[in-house]
Amino acid sequence: MFKPIVFLASFILSGCAIISSPEGGEKDITPPQVMLSLPENGSTNFTATQIEIVFHEYFSLKNFSSQFFSSPPLKSKINQKVKGKKLILTLNETLKPNTTYTFNFGSSLVDITEGNAQIDYKYVFSTGQHLDSLAITGQAVDAYTGAPQKGMVALLHKHNISDSTLLNEKPLYYTITDEQGNFSIENLALDTFQLFVVEDQNLDLIYNHGAEKFGFLSYDILSTESESHKIKMFKQRTHTRLLEATQKSKGKIFLAFSKPLVDADVSVAGSALFPKHEIDFLTFDANRDTAFYWYNANQYPEDAAFLYLNIKAQDFEADSVKVLLKKQPEADLKLAISPSGKLLPNDTIILESSLPVKLFNPEFISLTRNEENLDFTFSQKDPMRFALYFNRQYGDGQTLTLLPKALQSVNNTYNDTLVIKTSVEEENNLAILYLKLNALDYEPKIMQLFDKKTGVIWAEKEFTKNIDLALKDMKPRQYAIRIIWDENKNGKWDVGDFTTRKQPERVMYYPKPIELRANWELETIWEIPL
Repeated sequence: MFKPIVFLASFILSGCAIISSPEGGEKDITPPQVMLSLPENGSTNFTATQIEIVFHEYFSLKNFSSQFFSSPPLKSKINQKVKGKKLILTLNETLKPNTTYTFNFGSSLVDITEGNAQIDYKYVFSTGQHLDSLAITGQAVDAYTGAPQKGMVALLHKHNISDSTLLNEKPLYYTITDEQGNFSIENLALDTFQLFVVEDQNLDLIYNHGAEKFGFLSYDILSTESESHKIKMFKQRTHTRLLEATQKSKGKIFLAFSKPLVDADVSVAGSALFPKHEIDFLTFDANRDTAFYWYNANQYPEDAAFLYLNIKAQDFEADSVKVLLKKQPEADLKLAISPSGKLLPNDTIILESSLPVKLFNPEFISLTRNEENLDFTFSQKDPMRFALYFNRQYGDGQTLTLLPKALQSVNNTYNDTLVIKTSVEEENNLAILYLKLNALDYEPKIMQLFDKKTGVIWAEKEFTKNIDLALKDMKPRQYAIRIIWDENKNGKWDVGDFTTRKQPERVMYYPKPIELRANWELETIWEIPL
């Protein structure tokens, strides 16, 4: 009798048990793993219209439409459905004959508990009798900085098609670059291709000329090649286009162009309500692809809802570009000094106003040191920038005072009293850099020494073979060196050209940062490789 009682108790206890996850333990870090697929992964003579993939755990799809891609690309969107631990894919088109397809799921397959993503799974099949197994690999980098380009699309096109086809048709094969800009276009047939990498902002697998960064090989490649190809990406400079014309503040219109400008002519289209200005200004940013048009808004009705601009810029011309206006407060005329912080003995001191200045009165400006007036001169660089010159030594301090009416703005407003105190750095807080560069070629080059954090250029020199410089009064910080091979000798870096297959001008960086500390002298020698 004893044994049956034990058996009954065991049955009751097991029947009343509550299923629960054990407390504690290690966190699940395993993504969904594929148990089987129908048809089998790696199948040949593929004719199915539906694919089933079974995982070892429950999962969900995350951003499937943007993460999933097929190489070669599918013409129609693939349907997907999750049923328990199974993913069901339905094809909505007739596939190409004798072609190997690779389905890449990106990071769309995630478990439902911790969100771990399966990023390595690919489903490969062939509509022919064998799987193609060749691959083309490479890395996409920015042509100017050398930085890896993540999330770019590497494309393969037939080698003998026209440029217009390349710009208007989807590729034969493609893949996405990883965190380091690396890519591998796999399961290729034996063939010759043209290789491109595009930014593809709108995910259409087509290069949008001038709007997206891209790069290319200047020569055709065979899919049997084992070499990894470095693709230098840049934005093609096309015909000038006006991208934006909007009001930023009272009397200030922002203009964005598709490429840097040498100059431009902008004016208000005259009318009874909007007469043309006698005085207006156009200023550019450092890259010269954006500009600000400044005008005296006080001569127009306060409730004006729009104005029209006539714009001419290089190969661009447009009349009556409509700009919407809204009521804005009057901007104050302010002044800033550059460089900020303590000055260097040989710094060019720039005073930058917040509004264009149409009248400058030096008699209302004074410069003093220890209550002693100093001699100084001003030179106007543009409507908003003035260079200030005066003698100074290490450790000097001085005060610049601008009384009212020293500056008159485009809006006919004047400055309030402005007091700017400056000081010159002590010599023992600065460093000296001895820079010796030796090139192995005699090509024209540009050396740029720049602040590694801000990118501000501290020294620039054109050369062919050698540089031997002693750079005094350097601020303690990290610097970097950039060499530009100036092929056309125009003194700047130039991008490539798609139609002629010309690559962007070569850029090389010194392999490690240059660390300068206060009261240091440092010698840097660089044998520039070919």
